[in-house]
Amino acid sequence: MSASALTVLVYEFAIDSGESIAALLGACAELSATVTIANDESGALGMCRTGRVDCVVLSQDCTIAEALGLAARLRQVGATTTPAIVVIAREDDEPAAFAAAGNLDIDDYVVRAGMNRWRLAQTVRATIGRRSLRRELVSVGGELERTAQTDPLTGLANARLFHERLEHAVEIALRRQTNICLLVLDIDGFKRVNDLVGRRHGDAVLKEIGRRLTVVGRKSDTIARVGDDEFAFVMETGSSAEGARLVAERILEQVRTPIEIAGKKVVLDGCVGISMLGAQNGEMAVRQAGQALTAAKSEGSGYSIYAPQPARPQRDREFG
Repeated sequence: MSASALTVLVYEFAIDSGESIAALLGACAELSATVTIANDESGALGMCRTGRVDCVVLSQDCTIAEALGLAARLRQVGATTTPAIVVIAREDDEPAAFAAAGNLDIDDYVVRAGMNRWRLAQTVRATIGRRSLRRELVSVGGELERTAQTDPLTGLANARLFHERLEHAVEIALRRQTNICLLVLDIDGFKRVNDLVGRRHGDAVLKEIGRRLTVVGRKSDTIARVGDDEFAFVMETGSSAEGARLVAERILEQVRTPIEIAGKKVVLDGCVGISMLGAQNGEMAVRQAGQALTAAKSEGSGYSIYAPQPARPQRDREFG
């Protein structure tokens, strides 16, 4: 943020005799900010609501408790960017102001006694800088968390997030005495796609499949890429055998619709394994869906719902 872009709002309900806080800041060349004044709370809230205020200086003659209450209201007005808040504190309120700044109830304070233009401007500049830095760190942290939970190719949930959501879904289902629905999609013979159009275009095909699957899923569903050519749906709500069959058919329809890539038509097929029984944990749900997937492949049925088959134990499948 450039210095010329700074906007400082001074809330001066009671202007001191002598030079006002707004005048002090406006005369400070080092700050290089546009300084505006609000003489009542509604005016201050209105300015902050625009999201164009970098810092609010609360200079009205009130107790620190009243200033903290106003600071909280200023930050709750729904602006896209929360402004930094500096309080001009009375000398006997300095311990409380110090504690409030430590708890981030306000960003900083200046004691009225002995205050000068330079110190006030430096405090405002430093406060804006710290808040901007915290905002950037939060943004970077959020991006890192998103990256850690997202498949970089398709933008879907990755195996880590899939397992977390699945365990949560099973926990909720056990508590409510209901079933979850887990659908696992395996694309048949995807290696031949890479042989036909190359690995780079093969990745583009997977990306398109991921996009198509989001059309099938609901907002409440988790759709994940759990392997090179394996995808999974976790349906936490509204799960029924008939609903699972319908979703499986829609998934296969999306997979089987030809994809034009690199001047060639890629035609795919796949199988879907479905777990509908009351799993005790995510691992059991994955095992059930894996066995159903194996059955769908051997039967050529497109999809299959898990049913216990003690006489035909199947090899467990692992994702991630």
